[in-house]
Amino acid sequence: MKVRPISSATVLVEGCVAESGRGRAAMQSSLQPNIGLAACVPGVSMLRHCRRAWLGRDIVAGLVLTTVLVPAGMAYAEAAGLPAITGLYATIVPLVAYAIFGPSRIMVLGPDSGLAALIAAVVLGSSDAGPEHAIALASLLAIMTGLLTKFFALAIGVACLGIILGIRVVRPKAPGVLVAVVLATLAVALLPGAGPIAVVGAVPRGLPLPAWPSVGLSEVGDVFVGAVGIALVSFADTSVLSRTFAGRHGYRVDPNRELIGLGVANLAGGFFGGFPVSSSASRTPVAESAGSKSPITGVVGAICEDSRWDLVENE
Repeated sequence: MKVRPISSATVLVEGCVAESGRGRAAMQSSLQPNIGLAACVPGVSMLRHCRRAWLGRDIVAGLVLTTVLVPAGMAYAEAAGLPAITGLYATIVPLVAYAIFGPSRIMVLGPDSGLAALIAAVVLGSSDAGPEHAIALASLLAIMTGLLTKFFALAIGVACLGIILGIRVVRPKAPGVLVAVVLATLAVALLPGAGPIAVVGAVPRGLPLPAWPSVGLSEVGDVFVGAVGIALVSFADTSVLSRTFAGRHGYRVDPNRELIGLGVANLAGGFFGGFPVSSSASRTPVAESAGSKSPITGVVGAICEDSRWDLVENE
């Protein structure tokens, strides 16, 4: 049997599938859309097909990434008017959640400078300026952002399906998929959306238990308005950055899966005392330059950050 050679570019497009000489049939099967568990949890599918030789690179990249995760997360938390410790909550949990549910192989999620001002507007606008209440507001903001992000994904998907089916009925030969993509793109684009050095000091040890934020009903409206703006900004940033790195490394990402991955990351962070997160245009290149090849990098970064946290606490 004549086996067609597979180039390195083809291997990348197939999604971390190792070159094995199984021929054309294996390549075609790897290009089929994921179904079942793999479709709902992209991280599982990616880990299943990753090369063993990439594990060392991902671990090294995760260790390198840890050096910037802690200071960046704590700095953005304080910029948003929150205790520095929440920056760690908003880094560790979303990293793991996105590694499981996000479609991008090397995307790094976490606190972002673009969201700090929006978070601060909600948190500092409250009449109760206590740190515990500020954390509760920010956590609810993250949960609402996650829910809204997933709602946008569902709404756009349903609308696109309706457009495609409607065009097929009226004009069977018209490019319904192209029309739906163009309209969805337009909809997303037009939606509103000198003294001693200060140190943070001691921070609480370990992650808090997952809990629903304690916020009064009178404040939910203001939090919701802020969540809408944050959801739009974070989706736009994450979508652009995800496609950029996917194109650079020769694979594709599903925008709907990107929305879901971002939403789950924010939901998880919110229940663990974090605040809204987005893609990081500074930490993702760090992971890339360190040799990241799969979501394992983010998981290693989260584990090392938690371990580093414990070491600092024990010193």
